[in-house]
Amino acid sequence: MRSLQRRIQDFLAEPLPDEIALNHNPESLTELVLNTYASGQPFDTGLIKMAQICLGELDHAIAEAASEQRRTYLITCRKLLVEVLQELNVQPENFIAVPKEDAQRLGLRDGQMVKVVSQSNPEGVWDLGNGLKKPMIGKVKVVAGLRPGNVAFSLGYGHWVYGATDLVINGQVIKGDPRRATGIHANAAMRVDPLLKDVTLSDLTGGSAVFYDSKVRLQPV
Repeated sequence: MRSLQRRIQDFLAEPLPDEIALNHNPESLTELVLNTYASGQPFDTGLIKMAQICLGELDHAIAEAASEQRRTYLITCRKLLVEVLQELNVQPENFIAVPKEDAQRLGLRDGQMVKVVSQSNPEGVWDLGNGLKKPMIGKVKVVAGLRPGNVAFSLGYGHWVYGATDLVINGQVIKGDPRRATGIHANAAMRVDPLLKDVTLSDLTGGSAVFYDSKVRLQPV
């Protein structure tokens, strides 16, 4: 499925039928929101709040639409706007949570960029197997409530595929959305079984990967 950014770009590039164009305001808030998202520009809180108000205005415009063409156009605008707002409500990037006690001891601060390294992965990278490597680098967030001596990060960020980078399919370049590559995915730092070499160690009780038993070091970059 095409990325949301690409679908919006294609939608905005389509010429409007004459009867829609007569009533179409190119400075409308809806188009402003969609153009901002499609271009990859950051959103401020004011624009997000105004976009939320715009949903109600679109509902009214859909109900009052004079033709089926205009109604279809407005419904598509609304669907895309809802998807944009849903994505914006998700945290745009994750972070490496560091207990405040450890941050003070190590001299780390909020927003500082660090690389995650370990005994099994001293280079601190994902080897993508195609000659490319992605460093495990993320932002520090100093937190309370996390046991000293531990660090954490949320999954679902730091993609290198999944629409994050350009792909060439049948000679056609499918542009990636760089926002999907933001943040860090640090599973490659987990401790590797010293005998099998290509799998992580497993905990004895649940048999899952050693998420909580891999010692790492945070290197400022």
